[in-house]
Amino acid sequence: MGSSPIPPAAPTQNDVVNKDSQPPYAPAASDAVCVPRSTPSLAKKKRIRFTEAWDLLLLKAVTASDAHVVPHGETGKRFEQALKLFLDGAPSSQLVHITRPGPKTLRDHFTTIVEKRRVEVRGTASASGIVDKCVQREECLDDVILAMDEEQERKNALINERTEKEKQLIDAEEAIRAKPVTRMHKQKREDREEDCGASDGDKSTPVASKKVRKCVFSTDSDDDEKDAIQEEIKRRKELDVKRLKLEELRLEHDFKRWTEMQAREANRDAKDEHSLVMEEKRLALDERKCGLDKDDRRMAMKKRQILINVLSALAEKLK
Repeated sequence: MGSSPIPPAAPTQNDVVNKDSQPPYAPAASDAVCVPRSTPSLAKKKRIRFTEAWDLLLLKAVTASDAHVVPHGETGKRFEQALKLFLDGAPSSQLVHITRPGPKTLRDHFTTIVEKRRVEVRGTASASGIVDKCVQREECLDDVILAMDEEQERKNALINERTEKEKQLIDAEEAIRAKPVTRMHKQKREDREEDCGASDGDKSTPVASKKVRKCVFSTDSDDDEKDAIQEEIKRRKELDVKRLKLEELRLEHDFKRWTEMQAREANRDAKDEHSLVMEEKRLALDERKCGLDKDDRRMAMKKRQILINVLSALAEKLK
């Protein structure tokens, strides 16, 4: 059998008395521990919650730094400038309690609000008879979206133009490379014809000469190819210059024609105005003439009435 645990001894009366008679424990100066106090500056800050006011400040910073129409490869640099403007324009009292955002945070939120605005605009356009009252934030967003779309269209036009030029250069290079190959086939055909016309004993000589011609031809073809490429590039540049000159002449001709058309319209308007003035004067004269005719007719009627009255009076006297 195992031994049972020994129960603790019950405290005696002396122990209780001694315990109560002892003074309470007071820590010494060496036992003191410095407990740091949390100050407002060391308190945990919250992440920024973008409201409409923050969004408007963000849009102004982005448009001021042109971060929405940034060229390729400079997005990060532009958004760093936008972040500096954003923090400079923000109230210092609001920045104390929040964690300062970084360029990526601004960029992500900017993309989010732009996409949301695009969806809202599409929804408003699809609903007929609904007029949306735009506040300052929405107006700024619309301006930003318009500038972004114009910049994207410009980039697409440049890409298409560059692709078209590269395609033209590739086609020209292939055409230039095809010329030496055609000449090589022609030379081979001529060599075969010479070999067929030669005797059996003299077959070795044409072969050797053919090899020499091949080597010379390959060397010449490389030089000719380089020269042809340079000539083709020069020719295309000249064509581009001519096309630009023709475009300028066409624009000048269109402007001249438009100016002449404006002058003709102005002359026609002046003639029409003069005709209207003359017509008004003619109508005024006709009205005056009609008035004079009415007065003459009225006077003649009065005279006739007077004559009738006189004749009537004479007739009464004769009776």
